[in-house]
Amino acid sequence: MFKDIVILSTMEEIRRLHNDEKRALIELVTQKGDSILDVGCGFGGDLQKWKKVGANINMCEPNENALNEAKSRAKNMKIRVNFYHGDIHSCPNRKYDIVCYNFALHYIFENRDMFINSLQAVKRRLKPGGRFIGIIPDSEKLIFKTPMTDDMGNFFKLKETSCGNFGEKLFVHLSDTPYYADGPKSEPLAHKDLLITQLENTGFSMEKWEGLSGNPITELYSKFIFVYRNDSSGRTTHT
Repeated sequence: MFKDIVILSTMEEIRRLHNDEKRALIELVTQKGDSILDVGCGFGGDLQKWKKVGANINMCEPNENALNEAKSRAKNMKIRVNFYHGDIHSCPNRKYDIVCYNFALHYIFENRDMFINSLQAVKRRLKPGGRFIGIIPDSEKLIFKTPMTDDMGNFFKLKETSCGNFGEKLFVHLSDTPYYADGPKSEPLAHKDLLITQLENTGFSMEKWEGLSGNPITELYSKFIFVYRNDSSGRTTHT
């Protein structure tokens, strides 16, 4: 029982660290009244964060059960949100100030077509000067630090040696989290260099790429901010 309490406490600490990082990122780039699109919003865990900064909130999520939970949370919190079932392609082709992928962008690395089409969809939905932000498993860290396991049953393991290609798989399990409740998941490995190169070639400039810290699991992730160029809005990042 004591071990279970320790594990729960440690996982709660990891969740707290991740929530703190997401909150700081959201507060850094968002101005009151900004229109935001949160892609892969999951169960709506970031609703309060977006509400706090006064954003006009739009969210999409392909998992229907998770989306329904997010809708229920928004209703209980009395937060007005436009919800869409699916990925970014299911969202209206409107212009947003911010497109956010928190812990969700790596899924577009399943294959080259999905990768290219998803980033083009991000570009089409951003205003000039708009920001593309998120937190992502960092390939440079994963390749050098995996396989990694801990006493809580968490693990990250590459299926095979990485060659920097699309469709490479990472086996992941995080204890005491709803998404991994039915066991480990096979997830695409997101290659940092492919992402940066493609975005820079399609009109973005990188404003931030910074590793997270505080826990061995948290340290496998990095946060990013890319700006869609030709900015005439005079927007500035909060300091």
